[in-house]
Amino acid sequence: MNTSLGDRRVTVPGRAGLRDYIAIARLEHSTKHVFIVPGTILAYLLRGVRNDDLASSIVLGLATALCIASANYCINEWFDREFDRHHSTKSQRSAVQSAMNGRLVQLEWTVLLIVGLGCTILSSKLLFFVACLFVIREIIYNLDPIRSKDKAYLDVISESINNPIRLVIGWSMIDPTSLPPGSIILAYWFGGAFLMAAKRLYMLVLPFVIALFKDYFVMATKPGSTAQKPEKLFREPGLIAIVAALVAAFIFTTFVDIPLLVTLTEQHYIIVR
Repeated sequence: MNTSLGDRRVTVPGRAGLRDYIAIARLEHSTKHVFIVPGTILAYLLRGVRNDDLASSIVLGLATALCIASANYCINEWFDREFDRHHSTKSQRSAVQSAMNGRLVQLEWTVLLIVGLGCTILSSKLLFFVACLFVIREIIYNLDPIRSKDKAYLDVISESINNPIRLVIGWSMIDPTSLPPGSIILAYWFGGAFLMAAKRLYMLVLPFVIALFKDYFVMATKPGSTAQKPEKLFREPGLIAIVAALVAAFIFTTFVDIPLLVTLTEQHYIIVR
């Protein structure tokens, strides 16, 4: 077998086109903004509409979320391109597959930020504040010297803060004069952190968590159940068994590598010929 250097083929990425620069904004991820909806509903239920022009407030809020998130995706994909090159699926991203101009990426990021923050100025101070927080979080998450995405635990905590940010964006559309209750913000944040962690490592643990909450909920609906006396929960063998299984699954998935999960979580498509 001839393995000389002259026979090796090196794939050189082609020059990036307009489609590639649009692709790094990941407009298809706009569905994540559905997490804005609970914020609007909660604000309406708890505070009522406190906005003179509700329609424009909603449009400006959605435009802000879209532009700031897309700006964040631009720097995310640009600064992750060397890492993504070695990933099974992320290697197909535009920043890896094409030769991009760093100045054009920076220009795209800047334009999206200007448009996004401009919308907040036309809307409210609360929306401007939360949009700035959105930008700062992404800089901390992606850029040195902190680059929290490379640090265990801090990665999940810093990424999941996007959830309460979207919650407040939705809230500000209805009531720009106040913030959601702290308990709701924390619940939204911790819920997001759980989802981030679950999708990355503890997929096998999730069924046990669901079973635990289901079992406890069923118990709580029964008259005179042990749920009304938490100090006696240890007398519930079914509940204890689920907790034991949950702990065992958590320990197992923490220390045992399961290559099959990588295959199951990869994107697969049905090819139509």
